[in-house]
Amino acid sequence: MTQKIFLIDANSIITPYRAYYPFDLAGSFWSQLSQHIEEGRIAILDVILDEILKGNDDLTRWMKAIHIKNSIDHRESQTIVYYAQILQFIQNSPLYKQSALSEWSRASVADPWLIAAAKSHGYSIVTLEEGNSNPNPKSPWKAAKIPDIAAEFDVEVVNLFAMMRELKFRL
Repeated sequence: MTQKIFLIDANSIITPYRAYYPFDLAGSFWSQLSQHIEEGRIAILDVILDEILKGNDDLTRWMKAIHIKNSIDHRESQTIVYYAQILQFIQNSPLYKQSALSEWSRASVADPWLIAAAKSHGYSIVTLEEGNSNPNPKSPWKAAKIPDIAAEFDVEVVNLFAMMRELKFRL
């Protein structure tokens, strides 16, 4: 049986660091997270890594110290194909305003790349982002959300706690 691989969103690393798992109080969370990254059960997309490494803090130093076994380059050919399909979907969907496409088309936005890489590799996305609610073409959304777009491309999305349970984290 193939083990599930998780492709983690930056918010599932940055938010715990800033909000509820500081290094001095929750060291076991960070050691287990780094262990799973080093073993390849948690994959890191290059654009997500870049987002985390922008800082100059303990999180940046922690990330730099990890050997990432499963590092994904967003420029892989199949990922680029899915990226284009994702942007095309947003452009053609009556559920999204032009602002959603404009936002996700920006080079600095990792979300469409995350979905494209997960689709390309068959990985599950880990994010704290919540989907939009009440789809209605008469009132289209200003922003695309990872869970909504991922669902359109048959990519599983789980939250951080679901991943922690699956990987048997113990705090």
